[in-house]
Amino acid sequence: MLFAVRAGRRVGALACVFALTLVLTACQDRVPIVIGALLPLAGPASGVGIEVRDGLALAIDQVNQRGGLAGRRLVMQVEDASGSDEDIGAAVDRLAEQNPLLIVAGTSRMATVAQSVVDRRQQLMVAVVASAIELSDGSDWVYRYWPVPEDEVPAMLALIDQRPGNVVGTIYVNDPYGRSIHAALQSAFSERGVALVGRAFEPATRDFRQILWPLLVTDSLVAIGFDVHLQAILRELSVAGYPGTVISNTTAALPIVTRMPEAAGMYVAAPAIYNRAFLFAAETADLFEERFDRPFNHYAGNGFDLIKMVAGVVDDRPPTQQTLRRFLEDGFIYSGLFGTVTLEAGDSDIGFPLFRAQIQNGALVYQ
Repeated sequence: MLFAVRAGRRVGALACVFALTLVLTACQDRVPIVIGALLPLAGPASGVGIEVRDGLALAIDQVNQRGGLAGRRLVMQVEDASGSDEDIGAAVDRLAEQNPLLIVAGTSRMATVAQSVVDRRQQLMVAVVASAIELSDGSDWVYRYWPVPEDEVPAMLALIDQRPGNVVGTIYVNDPYGRSIHAALQSAFSERGVALVGRAFEPATRDFRQILWPLLVTDSLVAIGFDVHLQAILRELSVAGYPGTVISNTTAALPIVTRMPEAAGMYVAAPAIYNRAFLFAAETADLFEERFDRPFNHYAGNGFDLIKMVAGVVDDRPPTQQTLRRFLEDGFIYSGLFGTVTLEAGDSDIGFPLFRAQIQNGALVYQ
């Protein structure tokens, strides 16, 4: 009888240990999947960081509402990257310590500074709203989801070629993004035999009167900067009565720019997401605007689309960095907010198509 009692206790204890093991294993399986976000949340690039953050959040919520990835919730860990290069490097280290599925880095500067850190730590990173030429060169861990200058410049050149004149001006922000666009335009104009007058400005610049003065004699002017820069430039051009054609890159497609009275008639290299006939983009815009009470834009769309892409990749595979990296290495074709995008095997740049458009009555009219 004593033996039976002791045996029963042993069986009960073993059952408890087994049950506890199952519970711990299940809890381990339900550990959230971290998405790191390295974004500028203050300063001239804060408009990018805030929009990307909220686009990521909207997509993460949608993925979680559908059960997450392999039964695990997605959570976003955000680090502000508005400070010095050393601050950005430290922020990347903090994110990497969270063992994220990937780090999303916004803007060319943030991603370029972070590149050496993620390479050292062998941490997968995808850069958004970043088109600096040097980004991802020679890196096995950095990818980009955003057009490079070779994608943006043809649409701008086509717009310039349609306008008469032999002198073109560029006013561009002096950072990796602005310099890369200017360099590509400079090369293209040199081949065409067109005179190019270029003026750079620092990211903190807000008064453009003196910088713009030499450019007022040009036939066409290409403006490259963040939204706060373009707003100030357009106001100054309006006051000065600039008679030429104003052209800009994807930044000018932002609603905060297109809705300015001074932007009327401006030409833009624009993504497809502002076309209301594109139903997926229109429905996503409505969801975003209902939640955040502001217009949807392609910065938010870039973050949203990246999460949807990642969720589609790992949905029926182990949700690990190795799984995602192998998928990126093999290349893919994906249809999302920006239309059909392609990543060639062995490449690191995921671009999306851009279209010629003009700002009319506060909206983009695609040509």
